[in-house]
Amino acid sequence: MWRSVILVVLSIGLVIAKRWACPTLSNAITQEDILHAAEACNQAYYDNVVEGTQIKNTPYKVIKKIEENLHTDAGIRVLVADHGNTRMIIYRGTDGNEQLMKEGASFFQKRSEVRFGDHEVEINKFFWEAFELGSYGLRPFFTDPSKKYIITGHSLGGALASILALQTTQLFGGSAWKNPKSSLITFGQPRVGDAAYAELHDSLISTYRKLRFVNKADLVTKLPPRSLGYRHHSRAVYMGQEKIPKKGWWIFGDEPRNPRWWFFGDEPRNPRWWFFGDEPRNPRWRFNNDQEEDEEEDESLLDEDAELLPLRENMEEDMIDEEQQDAGMRDYWKICSTPRAFFCVSSYKHIIPSMKKYHGIVLYIRSIKETHLFKNQKGTETTKFNEDLVATCKKLQG
Repeated sequence: MWRSVILVVLSIGLVIAKRWACPTLSNAITQEDILHAAEACNQAYYDNVVEGTQIKNTPYKVIKKIEENLHTDAGIRVLVADHGNTRMIIYRGTDGNEQLMKEGASFFQKRSEVRFGDHEVEINKFFWEAFELGSYGLRPFFTDPSKKYIITGHSLGGALASILALQTTQLFGGSAWKNPKSSLITFGQPRVGDAAYAELHDSLISTYRKLRFVNKADLVTKLPPRSLGYRHHSRAVYMGQEKIPKKGWWIFGDEPRNPRWWFFGDEPRNPRWWFFGDEPRNPRWRFNNDQEEDEEEDESLLDEDAELLPLRENMEEDMIDEEQQDAGMRDYWKICSTPRAFFCVSSYKHIIPSMKKYHGIVLYIRSIKETHLFKNQKGTETTKFNEDLVATCKKLQG
């Protein structure tokens, strides 16, 4: 009897170990897949997209378009696009102020109780109704377990993509997740459900196969509030910006008489506090108490005219100009450990939430194209995202 029990326990342990094994360089989510997903999310906002349309800046072609109205004239739009053996499902984000207002009002309403298998969870009512309406025709597209599936969405679309990812674990024996390269990639995703929803999501799909991108202080990623019982799932990736460290030999103390002893490189801004080695990253080390750099940004909590809609082509250039990378700055991504995600996606430089400055999908695309530095909570830095994802998993699990 005990032998049978031991064998059962060991077999379960092997299944779990195999299921939650760290990704490898050959199957980890790549920056190319992330960029293609973001470009597809941007394309989903355009009304001229039809079946047969080539998604701009990607090799994917639309094979199915689903569009339904929900409460308002604004619709729920879903695209299915194929490239080789990869299938991408793309949800459009919020469309119009009326839909935005109804979405915001739903944060304070009672959540829908939904059952996945033997588990009952609570999901934002607006999100669940939108998902049911727009996703009824997607089942036939998940029957092939050999395909690589990428489920993606921006803003509201990210919330709907989240629900679809969880539902597909129950369809056709979880065929969508049989391929180790399948993934869920969302941009500016709001919180979808309660803690039970988040926990179930992370228990059924490895957090290394689903990434939730947060561009600086994107307000939408902080809604609905945690105080109302909502929680995020997945592995957050913070898209930040920092000063480029200056290299040189710094001296700690007053300015020496011989200027040749000052500094091997650029002269430090404050001669009273120097440092021997590279310029420290922590700004508390750089300046004395009497003179500190003012790096606070002059932002309002919410621009009255700010809209959740991403800007269209004729406005994209102006939007990117507002967030243009400053001289001496560099973009970076930080892969968060799951328990620290709430603090990981916060930054002293970009602490004031904003939709207008950080939420547009074109700003996510800009960061994807310009970022070449990737970090994790253990201090590892690499120049390739998939390498950092693998390193993060090994360090956190080790």
